[in-house]
Amino acid sequence: MNDNPFVKLDLVEGSEELYVVFASRGRKTFEMVGTLSGIKVSKLFLREQHGAAWYQQGVPDFAPTIHALSDAIRTIVVRHGFKLVTCIGASMGGYAALGVGAMLNADRVVAFSPQVMLNPGWALSPHESVQIELQTVQELVAKATSTQFILLASSETLDVYHASLIASHRHVNVNIVRSAHNTLSALRDCGALRDFLPTILSGNGVSSIETVQFDPVFGSDHLALALSAYFQKEYATALTAFKRVCLLRNDWSDAYFMVGKCYQGMGLYDEALPFFVKTYNLDNLNHFIFPCLICATAVTGNLNRAMDLVTEYTTLLKISGRSLPEALNALARLAFLQKQYSLSVYLREQLRNKFKSNTVENLYQLARSQVPCGLLSEAKQNYKTVLDRQTELGAASAWIADMARQRLEKMVSAPTQNG
Repeated sequence: MNDNPFVKLDLVEGSEELYVVFASRGRKTFEMVGTLSGIKVSKLFLREQHGAAWYQQGVPDFAPTIHALSDAIRTIVVRHGFKLVTCIGASMGGYAALGVGAMLNADRVVAFSPQVMLNPGWALSPHESVQIELQTVQELVAKATSTQFILLASSETLDVYHASLIASHRHVNVNIVRSAHNTLSALRDCGALRDFLPTILSGNGVSSIETVQFDPVFGSDHLALALSAYFQKEYATALTAFKRVCLLRNDWSDAYFMVGKCYQGMGLYDEALPFFVKTYNLDNLNHFIFPCLICATAVTGNLNRAMDLVTEYTTLLKISGRSLPEALNALARLAFLQKQYSLSVYLREQLRNKFKSNTVENLYQLARSQVPCGLLSEAKQNYKTVLDRQTELGAASAWIADMARQRLEKMVSAPTQNG
């Protein structure tokens, strides 16, 4: 079985318990191997082939569908005589842990910010090309009354919505963690994950971390309406519903953030900014909110404040161990799309000079941002450098050199036009 790159069975002599760990979206390796390494329990690690089908297609050479996964795991349980089974997963892996754990009648399921229902067109759902075998785990969880379900959902509105779908059951324990979607990473950042998992898996609850009590407001119809409208880009409808949620729970920073996102989607940045600031004032350690806050601050004319926020953002990213070049590159793209070219130039130069990310792509995007700022000679030089270094580009990025050549020729022939 361990010859299968998508299945890893670690047997511990004398162990009567099995942990089944489902990898989250996009994972190229198994999840939680290091975190669980010190626990003397047998473990079965699973991951998908493509990493974005929510286990609808099962696991290659192990089970062809999500329903078949429970039978394949049950075979292992019977063969090795395990008396206790715990299913664990985060996000997409949490969805599988809930569904398969319920089908197995596992003893426990521990899920971090899991999805409960797959909504086409929403974030954190499979692409429309994926054939859905299991649309929702709601009914399965409701019927699995002998299984203890422990959910740790982030405070993001989408994660709270999913948790609310099963929170009313007596055998389901929902805890809200003040964090962005990746609660596993948040626990790891604060040094709590390695101690937390053994504690919760030994049946001692979640008292070792700070959580927010689940509130019926989190499961209100207003929240469901708001999210449905938002993902359909019906921002005015979503805005009204999110504002009602804020009235019901006025300390929920993520709800205020979504009000800002609705205004942003409508192109109303002056209206969006106060809600992003409100989010920041309630929770200024959540790095997830910073890109929208920074860009809205720049759009409304306060570039210096936006740059100060960039410094604060990079500090948070360093503390949490995030990839600074990756995060700043994404922020620079957002700034460019929102026509905040001076901010984009600042970020691209930070990447090149301070963070030593002097890639050909960054130079190309820097040149694009410099042109509308009137920095034409600098842009020309950067386009030329891109062409000089084009051999560094892979096949998938070869278009960058072609576009740099076209833009440079355009600037030479019509120097007053944008590049």
